[in-house]
Amino acid sequence: MTYLDLLGPSAMMRDLATQFPDFGRAGIEMTDAVFAMGDEVTRSELELVASYASALNRCTYCKISHGAAAQAGGVDAVSVESAESGSTPAHGGKKWEPVWDYVRMLTLSPESSDQTYITAMKEKGWSEVTILQFTLITGIYALYNRIANGLGFDASEAVLREAGKAIAARNR
Repeated sequence: MTYLDLLGPSAMMRDLATQFPDFGRAGIEMTDAVFAMGDEVTRSELELVASYASALNRCTYCKISHGAAAQAGGVDAVSVESAESGSTPAHGGKKWEPVWDYVRMLTLSPESSDQTYITAMKEKGWSEVTILQFTLITGIYALYNRIANGLGFDASEAVLREAGKAIAARNR
């Protein structure tokens, strides 16, 4: 149940965006811009990053919907389940290990960020544009997580998984 009457009792993020279209457009444009910055990772992999960051932020709404988007876009179920649980995702092997470390640090203790995280990702072959994408997705979803949790957005797992499939379809 949402906490603000003006949004209705069972509002979701799309309802907020519909009721306040300038906000909705700005959020979509910002997120789409980050997804479009590079081509080293897929949109589905960035959805997995969003799901993992959301799980670490304890945002059930976002971790499930973006986990479902990642899976609908081709990320394997085991990786999605691990991301949604807040465990290091099983996706990507050794190349992705510093990415998951970075997302965890940036989400849980951003004040501890230093050059070693960036260097570790570069040493695994990640470009600076992709590292920027990881940083921005993690930051953007911190904002979205706080909106969803702060306004009491909630829905059944089935509804959130369907929302994730709709996100994946829009990502194509």
